Amino acid sequence: MTPFVRWIFRQAKRADNNDRDDIVADFCCDARRDPNFPRTATITAIRKYMERYPYYAQTAFEDARVEYRDHNRARARGDDR
Repeated sequence: MTPFVRWIFRQAKRADNNDRDDIVADFCCDARRDPNFPRTATITAIRKYMERYPYYAQTAFEDARVEYRDHNRARARGDDR
């Protein structure tokens, strides 16, 4: 499992615990439930996989990707959120 996918699954768990309720959380829960979701793939491969889904699912994936990137940048600065 890639670091991005681990992050997705942590966000899904937050949604399960009612700590998160937004489009990214919905995407994360859907990805965790999807047995075919590419758990070891690159971002590019996941983006390609997401092409089979409606635009709003693709948008949620892109929002998750940006949030993950920003989270990592904040951590690198020592700015844990």
